[in-house]
Amino acid sequence: MNYKSIIERMIQKIESSKNLEIIDIEIGAGLSNDDLAFAEESFNVSFDEQIKELYSQMNGVKLRWILKAENQLQMLTGDDHGQVYGKVNILDIDTVFMGTNSDYWESIIWGNEEDEQNQEYLKILRPFDFVDLDDGLAACFSVKDGILSASDILFFNPRRGNEVSMKMNLVTYFEEMEKKTAYVFWQEALMYPESNMASSINYYFPLI
Repeated sequence: MNYKSIIERMIQKIESSKNLEIIDIEIGAGLSNDDLAFAEESFNVSFDEQIKELYSQMNGVKLRWILKAENQLQMLTGDDHGQVYGKVNILDIDTVFMGTNSDYWESIIWGNEEDEQNQEYLKILRPFDFVDLDDGLAACFSVKDGILSASDILFFNPRRGNEVSMKMNLVTYFEEMEKKTAYVFWQEALMYPESNMASSINYYFPLI
């Protein structure tokens, strides 16, 4: 799977749009086989093939787009003003394990969980696409039997009761991301089609 080509196609689509503009873009250089092996050894896991493919192509991606200024007032009103934007935040492989605060995700994912059994379960999550830092929303890999797996992407969402399977692997995740041009919270809208977020995306996405 050429994950990088999906990012490049999204960039091309945004740049060719009359309504959108990119305000942040950064694509990390892919890791060598030696780099991947060193990361596996450092974090005492094996990576499945989908993860190896992703990180051999790109070690992290930041991409953010917004409506061009002249379209903001024309298209948006009321509570929706400023809410039409897109975001990709694929973390580099070290951050996937160590967390954005270098505390192995204690402060964001599992540290506030009082139930010890749930806490231990949350410790298997390894966020890779951090959707919203303030709310702690993230798409996650998981560690099972010493393998970092992308076969069942989990979506961590404290607002809806922690983690839920997205019923897709990493390949499908990127394909769905491309379909929605990484429109913010597309993951939540896909999982909860009756939600306000889904309604907002269904209304605005065709306009952009």
